[in-house]
Amino acid sequence: MKKEIIVVAEDFTIFREDRISDDVENLLKKVTWGTRETLYDRLDTISYLRDQHGPTILTVEKEGKVYACAMFSKRVVTCIGKQFSSYFVRYFAADPELRGTGMISKYSASTMKTIRVGEKEPTIYQALVEKKNKSSIRNVEKVDFKLIASISTIGFSRFFPKKANGFERLPVSEQPLILDKLSAQYENYNFVQFLSAFKNNDYFVIRDKGEIKAGAQVFFSRWVVKALPGRTGKFILRVAPKIPILNRVFNPKKFHFISFDSVYCPEGNEDYLIKLKESCLAQFNVNAGMSWMDERSSITIGLKKSGKLGILERFMGNSGAYFYIATENIDENLVDAMAGSPVYISAFDCV
Repeated sequence: MKKEIIVVAEDFTIFREDRISDDVENLLKKVTWGTRETLYDRLDTISYLRDQHGPTILTVEKEGKVYACAMFSKRVVTCIGKQFSSYFVRYFAADPELRGTGMISKYSASTMKTIRVGEKEPTIYQALVEKKNKSSIRNVEKVDFKLIASISTIGFSRFFPKKANGFERLPVSEQPLILDKLSAQYENYNFVQFLSAFKNNDYFVIRDKGEIKAGAQVFFSRWVVKALPGRTGKFILRVAPKIPILNRVFNPKKFHFISFDSVYCPEGNEDYLIKLKESCLAQFNVNAGMSWMDERSSITIGLKKSGKLGILERFMGNSGAYFYIATENIDENLVDAMAGSPVYISAFDCV
């Protein structure tokens, strides 16, 4: 697809294309993510951006300069036993010079409307919005996105992680087996897709007597945390880097962690999953990990009840996100049904 004009307004033009331009990359390099209370830099944004599936890029431009952009990752998802074409909103960003001008809200609403123009097939548009980002919540609701689920950010940490017996990288020959297991585990979830499983052959499992008890795809990320909410947050930012043991888990100036994706964990196997996560920390020589899951998921409930997640989980507080969707050419009764079951979230869509 060539770069095409979608909307021409008085003070900006929205373009659509399926390539990631240098202008978009340069804009994203300048962006600090999060809310006013919680701000962070993602040092790996460009590498993750280039590895997205089926990207469609919308840019908001004026006089040849890109002031805002959004990437929509196209994929097929399974909901209520049916497959739907879907776009997942990633990397909505605006030039820092627009902060406080009111233009970010205007651009975001226009962009979220534009991606849906002219769609003729049954299509779902997905968006994750941080729970504390009230401005973004207002913007997505303004353009008829519907709240479907509440997503937990689950922290995991160990000061001195060790590999457990039975831990190994999944052999390529067993990837179809894990896909079958994942499909069975998430059979009653919605928005299911496993596009990010097996990237870089970094899917790991833990076995007991040869049987796979738990598994997860792992991604490595580097963030710099610039702000945390409240007095406690300010205290943590100031003190954490100076405490030798604590800064192994959380150093805001150098927060390196892994995220867990395509998690396989039958109900009752939470202890195996905890052993797997600790082993993955040791494998990647980090002390922190994160995952994002529907609050209703049996995995989320089991992990929270275990009390074995480590000190990072205490920092999470009420962090997390709301999962919104908008639809085109889909009956409203089906949309209501989609809200009735847990949703599947890929960590690759969150880092």
